[in-house]
Amino acid sequence: MAEVAVAEVLPTIHACNVYVTLLDQVIVDDVHIEEDKSVIELENKQKLTIVFPKTVECVSNSVSGLKAEGRSIVFRVQTKQKTNILSFICSDLYGELMKLSGSTDLSTAICGDPVLFKCAKCEITFISPLEFERSRPLPSLNWDHISETWFCHNPHGKDKGITKPSEIKPELGDFLYTDFSFLINTDHKQNMETLIEKNDIMCKNCGNNLGKMDLSKLLLWTHSVQLTKASGKVVHAISALGILVKLFEKQEQDSFGVNCRLVLENNMMQPKQYLYLVTMDTNMNLLLALEGKKLEPDSEEESEKKKAKVCSNFEFALEKKHAIKLLFSYKVGDDDESGEWVDDIHVNIIPCNQDFFVNVHEWLLKSSSWLPYSQRKVGTMTIGYILKS
Repeated sequence: MAEVAVAEVLPTIHACNVYVTLLDQVIVDDVHIEEDKSVIELENKQKLTIVFPKTVECVSNSVSGLKAEGRSIVFRVQTKQKTNILSFICSDLYGELMKLSGSTDLSTAICGDPVLFKCAKCEITFISPLEFERSRPLPSLNWDHISETWFCHNPHGKDKGITKPSEIKPELGDFLYTDFSFLINTDHKQNMETLIEKNDIMCKNCGNNLGKMDLSKLLLWTHSVQLTKASGKVVHAISALGILVKLFEKQEQDSFGVNCRLVLENNMMQPKQYLYLVTMDTNMNLLLALEGKKLEPDSEEESEKKKAKVCSNFEFALEKKHAIKLLFSYKVGDDDESGEWVDDIHVNIIPCNQDFFVNVHEWLLKSSSWLPYSQRKVGTMTIGYILKS
């Protein structure tokens, strides 16, 4: 019977939206608050109990907006002032802690001791220890694309002169990086133990796509590679979703109150694939229970009901998660809408590899399935969540 329960804490309006999706259709008789629990009574006298975390306190007799359709139950409860204050404080503290405990500064951590390159999936070393003399961040994720706009005329005064380098070549001892990729000298391929398929670097052990190579450089995907020192200290390890969280946090600092908008562009497929992402809340306190627990009868009367084939009671224990709530849409090929993204200064188009694109898209579809079907859409876009913790 039980499937998933989700609640969104909304401190600005002193409320909590609750969404429950069950495996079977139900008819709801009543919903009420008992201390730290929301109790849903069904037509067959069965009870579904939703247990809130200790930091979330609801007001008695405050259930409103109850909708029970098919397998879904949706309602809103009012939260106490204490909960609203704690939600603001916890979100702010969590954001600051994330900044303090964020990923290592690669501009200083890479140099010095030798670095091992490992596959992030199976943790097999695929490049033997390398020493780097210089580690530098590149200007931006898509610096090579936007550098076309760095000149308003030909700086060399020739009709067909080159206005920017056609490619970048790291020197031996150089380590260049963005949030998406690492660049090292192509001569390091002699230290690699990998498979090469059409210039794609693949893990020999698990087949993970690690990056690409050409005549000037080795490009390694940051979400596919783990960097460790010879001592075993991990200096870099991050998932595709972790990278996306960093991108939204960076964009939020420059958004001046405008919703952050990103477009992930999978240009490794033809026609191109796009994921258009628009944030709704970058500091959401999300309460989540991905499965319910069947409650055993605690009296003879309850046992008799069970023998009479009356359905058992279930309990959802909600866990607090820090999350980003967003809208997303998937698009294949170019049209007028994708053309508008290019012209909109508030939209950042981020080229990415297929593995990153697929990981993000599959996660967003999964997170959207936590909501009842009727609650998943806003217009033509779908609601999804990215968990920070």
